[in-house]
Amino acid sequence: MKKKIILAFILLFLGLSRVVDWIIFSSIKENENMDWTAFKIKYNERLPSFLQPLYQKPIIITVILMICFTISGLLFINARKKIFFVLGVLSFVLGFWQLFSLM
Repeated sequence: MKKKIILAFILLFLGLSRVVDWIIFSSIKENENMDWTAFKIKYNERLPSFLQPLYQKPIIITVILMICFTISGLLFINARKKIFFVLGVLSFVLGFWQLFSLM
């Protein structure tokens, strides 16, 4: 049981770190006046080189994040504690956010 919760926390943290990084990067003043292509190029250039091909195709990273959030949500809800239930709901909300960003 404890291994499942640790896995759920790792998956939630991976997805949440990408979402928070995107929000922080997009709220920087110098990035607000850029056009969309230059913005995406600048965002991809700041990532490590082994991750750049993954982020150049946003469908792949979005699907991966949706899977991470879904698995972590299911693992949290199956733990049957209130705090894990809240984290599960948060995971599902972030997963739906990724789904709607895909559209």
